[in-house]
Amino acid sequence: MPLSFATFLPHPPLLLPGVGNKEDLEMVSSTTRAMEEIAKRFKEKRIDTALIITPHGIINQYSFTAQKSPLFSFKFGNFTKDFKGDLSFLKKIENLVKLVEEKEIDHGAGVPLFYLNPLKVTIISSSFLSREDHFNFGKELGKIIDSNNERVALIISGDLSHRLTPLSPAGFSKRGEEFDQTLLNFLKEGKDLLKIEEDLVMEAGECGYNPLLIGQGTLNKKETNVEILSYEGPFGVGYGVVDFKL
Repeated sequence: MPLSFATFLPHPPLLLPGVGNKEDLEMVSSTTRAMEEIAKRFKEKRIDTALIITPHGIINQYSFTAQKSPLFSFKFGNFTKDFKGDLSFLKKIENLVKLVEEKEIDHGAGVPLFYLNPLKVTIISSSFLSREDHFNFGKELGKIIDSNNERVALIISGDLSHRLTPLSPAGFSKRGEEFDQTLLNFLKEGKDLLKIEEDLVMEAGECGYNPLLIGQGTLNKKETNVEILSYEGPFGVGYGVVDFKL
């Protein structure tokens, strides 16, 4: 069954109940509303299993990593939530990834999954491999998804530039905003993300580019109508919510 749903979501922990205070949440209200809208659309698709790509999981220099556990646990401060692991789908991709038995998941996976609350989940981390390797890995994932007999959702997790303001976690760069707008325009227009100049990516201090390369590989040759539901960066980090309408 072809891929049924695909989205790009940010992962700031302040979006979790009890983590962000009222003032914080007011500053990211556009992001919160967009995440809730994506969750609504996700539910309407009656997804059987979700594949999430995180940039903050178990990162390996020479391979892509998938976490293996019948039950995943996400903990951030006093917030906790569990998700069922999809061992059946994991078996189908075991030749593409390095399997690591680990039930604890990072905020890159946990925050989007909290909003979507899928029935089952497979968690894959990006790597230190080349840009082209990320794209080609996504293409192989796409082939497996298309041969699957369940309705699969692709969840691409990542924040955009971490250098939008002088108070940004990674310091300020005037190219931070340039990167965010360039990337969002590339997505909207269906352009090849590999053609974004490498210096711009490096200067942005982002964590969403490699997951998006995997996503673009997975979506390769599929017709999509890209909708950018929101973009904002009130804390110096770019948060984008994107629906790849299939």
